[in-house]
Amino acid sequence: INFETGDYGICQCESCRKRTGSKRDEYMSIEDMVIQYSELFDTAWSVNKDLWLICECYFDNILDPDRFEPLRSLPRKTIFQWTVNRQYWPRVKKSLTKESVSNLPTGRRVLRTHMGSQWNGERYTLVARTYAELCQVARRAGMDGCTIFGEVSDFSVVNEINYLAFEEFACNPNAEWSSFVEDKLGRILGGKELAVKYLELLDTPMNIKNLRDAIRKTKEALITVNGEAYRRWIWLTNRLYAQLKTAESLSERDKKSALTAESNGKRR
Repeated sequence: INFETGDYGICQCESCRKRTGSKRDEYMSIEDMVIQYSELFDTAWSVNKDLWLICECYFDNILDPDRFEPLRSLPRKTIFQWTVNRQYWPRVKKSLTKESVSNLPTGRRVLRTHMGSQWNGERYTLVARTYAELCQVARRAGMDGCTIFGEVSDFSVVNEINYLAFEEFACNPNAEWSSFVEDKLGRILGGKELAVKYLELLDTPMNIKNLRDAIRKTKEALITVNGEAYRRWIWLTNRLYAQLKTAESLSERDKKSALTAESNGKRR
């Protein structure tokens, strides 16, 4: 069970300040977590002592362990979860170490990310390599696990690839990316070379020329595959056609805007 007290702002009235201390964050209250979770956790564990209870520590703050000092009073078997956004990720990759993790509240410590989800505007974005790095950084720093947002069915192939990468590197952080592409993705996409090409085409720039060229390449691949691999290449072709339609619409809109601006200029 993932417990949250909310991070959209907290009450700053005199009563709440007195209850939790004069220092209160603008968007979350660690003191309120301690007050509420102590009772909630006891109640949950009284029903099932094996429940996994997660204390959400919210986002982009794992490198600031001092602010979580009050959470040390929660039971040792609490799972503490810190979330990382795209803009904060470079700092975490560089600075999260076993030493910094050891200064976090005692318990099971989990690294979570908004990357690849609607929270970062990346619900249908290829983030498989980032998930691999997330698992590797967590292992290197001595974290106990990682979590992600599974918002989309794996019928969406880009999400399937993300999930497979998370599964692979969560279980084996020392795995090589090239081996993952060859063994896991090659198996579902028609071989190593086609898997490499598939990943490249997923990141096709949103311009008409590149998208048309990418569609041509997917049609060439479709001739060589069958079964579920064929279905996955059809999915990519449809995605690229949809992106091409968007790019063409944007181009047409820009042309009309330019003509309007030119016309207005002549009138002046």
